Amino acid sequence: MVLLAGLGMGLLAYKSSPNTLKREAYLRLTNTALFFTVYALIFLVGITTGDLLSAQKSSVIYSIVLSIVFMAISVSASFAAAIMLVRVIHRNTRHVKAKPRIITRSSLAKQLAPPTLSLLAGAVIGYIGITVPEHYTYKLLLILILLAGFSLGLDMPSQRGRLLAAGFTGILMSTTTMVASALSVTVLGSRLDLDPQALAVIGLASGWYTLAGPMLMKIGHNYALIGFLANLLREALHLVLYPLLARRGLAVEAVSIGGATTMDTGLPVVVVHGGTYASAVALAHGMMITLLAPIISSFILSL
Repeated sequence: MVLLAGLGMGLLAYKSSPNTLKREAYLRLTNTALFFTVYALIFLVGITTGDLLSAQKSSVIYSIVLSIVFMAISVSASFAAAIMLVRVIHRNTRHVKAKPRIITRSSLAKQLAPPTLSLLAGAVIGYIGITVPEHYTYKLLLILILLAGFSLGLDMPSQRGRLLAAGFTGILMSTTTMVASALSVTVLGSRLDLDPQALAVIGLASGWYTLAGPMLMKIGHNYALIGFLANLLREALHLVLYPLLARRGLAVEAVSIGGATTMDTGLPVVVVHGGTYASAVALAHGMMITLLAPIISSFILSL
């Protein structure tokens, strides 16, 4: 509802602002607000991660290590699948791929430093026991979604035809994201003699940590912890890495890293750094995973 409200406000602003320069000023202002709000969200995600890690005992360090490994392998697999899919879809279309910008060591450091430092600062604060009320994160997320919707609504009318292709790409990419994530985690975990059903759910969640954790509780607390952490870290990784990958001309492909979060938490960073086309891909991508992941996961756990 908040996203729809933002879209509506953006469309109204577009219709009431026939002057292109005025619309561009609105976009710049909105994207600046999104830029700083995204870093605030990364900071809060860091606090949540640090608080969770501090609450665990040494007996579950193995689970934490596994969650990091599973996050890395699922992200890598889904990102590789997205690259191949986008190449096939756009091979014979008019979509113009963004040209990668040259990245030097200094520019790479500047690009990664703000989100990484925000995440680490939050993790340290959370680890030492300082927490933030959950409703703060919720309110900030609502603001982010509203701003993202406004930015999309303001730019959508001028790119209507391209956005239909973007939605189609996002729907197809959601399938490759879930399949690649689930298969990679299941194959790797099976070599460690872990429950294949739990592993499939961990991968299928694709960043939706509030789905993976509770669903895996009936299999075991360790699996619930792995599922929660692996997908929480995936969300954090998307917020940190997406700007860099978008700068390298991979704005569409990098949507796969965010998984289900690209329709809410991960959408603003795509709006700011990826543009309208990638944002439409992200929205369709996240919505499809949010729709399908609970259904498929429940079916797998019932087998």
